[in-house]
Amino acid sequence: GSCMQRFRKLNSIDLSRGIDYSDEGYLTVLNATPKLLTKLNMSNTKILSSLAVTALRTKMPNLIYLDLSEMKLSQTCFEWITEGCNRLETLILTKCSNLDDIALARFGTKLQYLKKIILNSCGKITDIGLCEFFNQLKASLDLQLGDGLRYIDISSNIHLGGPPIIALAEYEAKAQSLNPGKGITDLKLNGLSMVTSPALLAMWKACTSIRNFSMAVEMSSTVTHRKSMMPHISDQILIEAQYFSLVDVSLSGCCLITDIGVCCLIEKCQEQLHSLDVSYCNGITDMTCYTLAQYVGKTLKNLNIGG
Repeated sequence: GSCMQRFRKLNSIDLSRGIDYSDEGYLTVLNATPKLLTKLNMSNTKILSSLAVTALRTKMPNLIYLDLSEMKLSQTCFEWITEGCNRLETLILTKCSNLDDIALARFGTKLQYLKKIILNSCGKITDIGLCEFFNQLKASLDLQLGDGLRYIDISSNIHLGGPPIIALAEYEAKAQSLNPGKGITDLKLNGLSMVTSPALLAMWKACTSIRNFSMAVEMSSTVTHRKSMMPHISDQILIEAQYFSLVDVSLSGCCLITDIGVCCLIEKCQEQLHSLDVSYCNGITDMTCYTLAQYVGKTLKNLNIGG
């Protein structure tokens, strides 16, 4: 805290994985100069309690990056974020077990400058909360306070189904109508086997700016949810969906896809496809390799067809 008050240019703090700090120590740092902070990383500081982040209720007008991953926080702490950190552009909440639908809805209402959000492995969030998050963000687009979402990771929330993906598509459709060509570029849906084919088609129709897409099987999820071995992405989706801007694609373990779908993807994205992961897809044969050589043989940088 004394360092921050003395050196007025110190605006980025990384206290992640700390094991020697106390709640009081964190509060001292956060309360020292709340108006200076632009980046705060407190991830994986499991020894701290909710008391350590009460300072987030204080207005932090310049804070644009916040990582609270793997912290043992109460549900109320996530609501505090919406009270003091309204200018956030990046919010990372990986493995936050108490993050719930109520907090998600408040994020959509209050965090209107968000560009990147990571909600990986947050077991309490459901279709209801994520739908409300996208619906609230969509309603705020008319205010044009920020540039809109660019990066979304909701991987490993294995109970999520089609509704939030449809809500995402509706959000993106409105965002694209206001700012054509400036939409979501990175989308990760790894392990979400309950997402339906109609939802995926709606997503691809609306999300025309996606460059990096991942919907791979996550082996750790199969322990509690065997159906996560079979994401509902198939040849039909790859053939019918409209996606021409993809640069990086991961469909590892998607056992419903074959050469037919993958070859269609390669042809559609041949101008800029740099990375393709179709490992553990048993329907892939030499035909995919021939198509790769024909269309992206000189431009493809990374290929994984193992397994």
